[in-house]
Amino acid sequence: MIWDAPPPAISAPVMPCGEVEHQLVWVGDKTATLHSPDCRWILAYRSTSGSPSVSPAKGSLVAELATVFDAASGKIVATFEMSRSASLHWLEDGAHLIVNYRSGSGSAEPLVILLPSNPRAAQAEPPIDLSEVVFGDVLKRIGKSSEQVYHFYAYFTAEKVDRVLISVEPVYTLSGETGPGGSACLIYSIDKATFRDARLIERLPENTPCPIGPIE
Repeated sequence: MIWDAPPPAISAPVMPCGEVEHQLVWVGDKTATLHSPDCRWILAYRSTSGSPSVSPAKGSLVAELATVFDAASGKIVATFEMSRSASLHWLEDGAHLIVNYRSGSGSAEPLVILLPSNPRAAQAEPPIDLSEVVFGDVLKRIGKSSEQVYHFYAYFTAEKVDRVLISVEPVYTLSGETGPGGSACLIYSIDKATFRDARLIERLPENTPCPIGPIE
């Protein structure tokens, strides 16, 4: 199943510190804040373009950008782009935030935001795009070149102890670089320590809908 339309946006209430249930929240049309499970970080966002934003962090929060700051000091450690069809997922360790982000009609990437482990660190590390981590292996599994893959959707779907799961749906031409297309759904497990060690754990049967996020 190819997901061509964003899910409906909903308003997200402030979540209590330490809350680890329902960590998914769709970007809505109001300001919302979200504590990390370890209570150290607060994420704030507002998705209404062109409107002034109010954030518990000092300074302005640009519309359609998300800001992560230290709950104790108010220091901003990460600012990254959001979209109305994005969803946010704190991992239980509180040190990682994954954003299921659609960059356009033809792609979706799960971006890992690595928050500073050292309190003196100025900024979070650059986001890791998990779709890039698995792309080469996906091409081998489906027997296609990158030129033959015209849509590529990847989504964070679950946290499993020391690993995370993502679903990957490449949409490709059956022969050559144009013409009729086909698709596949592959499930990968990726190591949380490095976000580099990816292992294929399942290939779903043909015509099975590919998961586009955690099952609530």
